[in-house]
Amino acid sequence: MAVALLLLVGDFAPALLGPFTGVIGDRFGLKRVMVACDLVQGILVALIALTLPSLPLLLALVALRAVAGQVFQPASRGGGPSPRARPRPRGRELGHWVRYERL
Repeated sequence: MAVALLLLVGDFAPALLGPFTGVIGDRFGLKRVMVACDLVQGILVALIALTLPSLPLLLALVALRAVAGQVFQPASRGGGPSPRARPRPRGRELGHWVRYERL
């Protein structure tokens, strides 16, 4: 029963907050959110490993770690190039190469 509760808490809490976690990365900056989430997850895992808490406290710590992981995901995936950025002109670069190689 305890394992079922751990799995349920680890999946249920982030599923409820999933639609709202992307806003956190947009609001506070992607890098800052990723570093904070990694630190929070590390501290929570260390607390779980070092203190061996009772089941209710363990469920709360696992839920917090899962939520921190859920906040981390959209922040880590949003760090790519902006879709609004203008593409670099490729024709000029190719023209320089053609002149240099004398094709």
